[in-house]
Amino acid sequence: MVAVPGGGPVTALLVASGLFALGLALSAFFSGSETGFYRLSPLRLAVEGNVPAVTRLASLTASPDLFVATMLVGNNVANYLTTVAIGVAATAVASDSGGTAEVLLTWLTAPVVFVLGELLPKTLLFRAPLHFMRPASLPLFVFRGLFFPVTKPLSLLGKLIERLTTGSTRGTPFILRRSRFARIVESGLREGVLGSVQTTLIQNLIGSGSDLTAGVTIPPERLPTAPAGVTRDELLAHARRFGVTEVVLRDGADAVPLGYVVVAELAAGSGDVPACLHPLPRVDAKDSRLATLAALRTAGASLGAVYESGNFLGVVNARGLITRALRQDGPPAFAFD
Repeated sequence: MVAVPGGGPVTALLVASGLFALGLALSAFFSGSETGFYRLSPLRLAVEGNVPAVTRLASLTASPDLFVATMLVGNNVANYLTTVAIGVAATAVASDSGGTAEVLLTWLTAPVVFVLGELLPKTLLFRAPLHFMRPASLPLFVFRGLFFPVTKPLSLLGKLIERLTTGSTRGTPFILRRSRFARIVESGLREGVLGSVQTTLIQNLIGSGSDLTAGVTIPPERLPTAPAGVTRDELLAHARRFGVTEVVLRDGADAVPLGYVVVAELAAGSGDVPACLHPLPRVDAKDSRLATLAALRTAGASLGAVYESGNFLGVVNARGLITRALRQDGPPAFAFD
């Protein structure tokens, strides 16, 4: 039981009503904002430009761990206020009920708290997140500052537990970006912007993008290489014999490659083999396949030399990585061409 000092039953009921209304409003605000936060589109925020409300929302999305902690603290404050309000009201109505009045009031107010403080705001923010989050950005910014002494230790504790239990460096920001990207793909497919091929490509990239490059590396013994001193005609004949579009050149008997030659360029031009030699970008065997593909595309290379702890493991083919991503019947066998 909670009593209001120096006040009668009417005063206590007024105080309880005010506390209950405040707790209900905070519950609706924090519960709805949490749903709206997960539904916000970073692309839409970027399109909106430098509007103050959008800028504040972008700042909030930049620190999702602090935002989640702020929602957690806010919801607990809201629940505490509603609990105190029920206790004050129960004391004013029946101070000698032995807790029965408080239990009854809890039962009576629970549907109200659930519908108005949880279900309705979550539904509204789910359907129109940016519309409601824009005016809520300033209060959210204020609450993040007020709760910072509590939320920052919670955020650090969460990161520490994550590192101790999983050993992963992919935290809340990665998870949020991944889920938002999945929603963009889903919306694109539903609206007809993306076709089945694009959707399959994106799904496979998401599903296998974290797989290591070492799993798709062609070992040196399987590489159709040619010595560095090979002539133009000899290299073209070598490419036809093995049916490849790129030929890796090696320095004599050394397995470490010097670079690669694109057969089509050599056949179409009149230059010799050294003039058509392309460098092999160096990639780490522990990099993800998606990161390796991005690195090869950035370098404008078809092939990359895979190393692990300074040791040459083989060659990875950008075209083979793309082919794997386009397959719909599971990961295909990696082919050099």
